[in-house]
Amino acid sequence: MFDEHLHFDEKIFNGWHCYGADYCLSLASFGLKSYVIPAFIYHRSLLKNTKDLLKYQVALYKKHKKHFKHIFTTCEEISMHSLVLQRIIEIIRPAYKVLFPDWSIYLKRELANCGKVLDLGCGYNSPLQYCNVPFKVGVDLFEPYLETSKGKGIHNKYIRADIREVEFDINSFDAVIAIEVLEHLTKQEGFKLLEKMSKWAKKKVIVTTPNGYLFQEGYDNNPLQEHRSGWNIEELKKLGFKVHGINGWKKLRGHKSEIIYYPVFFWRIISDITQKITYHFPNLSFQLIAIKEIGK
Repeated sequence: MFDEHLHFDEKIFNGWHCYGADYCLSLASFGLKSYVIPAFIYHRSLLKNTKDLLKYQVALYKKHKKHFKHIFTTCEEISMHSLVLQRIIEIIRPAYKVLFPDWSIYLKRELANCGKVLDLGCGYNSPLQYCNVPFKVGVDLFEPYLETSKGKGIHNKYIRADIREVEFDINSFDAVIAIEVLEHLTKQEGFKLLEKMSKWAKKKVIVTTPNGYLFQEGYDNNPLQEHRSGWNIEELKKLGFKVHGINGWKKLRGHKSEIIYYPVFFWRIISDITQKITYHFPNLSFQLIAIKEIGK
């Protein structure tokens, strides 16, 4: 009876976004139900931006607003108010980025005078890609992440190895970084790695980690993503690091650093605003960036 209607709307949703949400809402209009199945799925794309997302969100809302004033998706809540505000944000985005830059600007600033950088646990989308470093070496044990990073051309050289076992000569790099890595190691492994990083670096060691323990299981079919320890400001300072806060106020984010309140875009703005404060008061921040100057 409904066969002619039960299909994806390829005319309106002819891109990457919202076709699944549209299908579920279309089913609901016929009195049918959609269910979430806890099945494993793995997806890795080289798509570098989501500039078309807002266009498809607008199309989704226009199509279903008669029956749904608020649409909840895996990304965020969609409503008339949220779409209007997002339109405004799109207009002021260039100025917004100047006022509230991504935290990677701090990393870029710290690495300004570094010609050779070692990126431990580099993953598939290292923020080192935004830094002007002539020679970058990425190390990771998970092959799919390395392949994706290679596809993006983030590093000059890649090494597939366990960062707990890999070795380098003393003073091999101007800087050694570990972005969101320490929490995936036990405390003993973390302390040992920080000690080795200080030997491999000529100028500085930089790490980022959640502010305290944050529960996380493995994902992406990668058990190494599990969190095994938590790190605080005082213990990093005792190791010679200066510590600042990143990713805004701690209470706004949760699993995988995602905003935990709706509408997501609104609270992301609040997070960006609080970043101006939490950088100087890291005890209030969600994550920490710690810098150790070698020889100082």
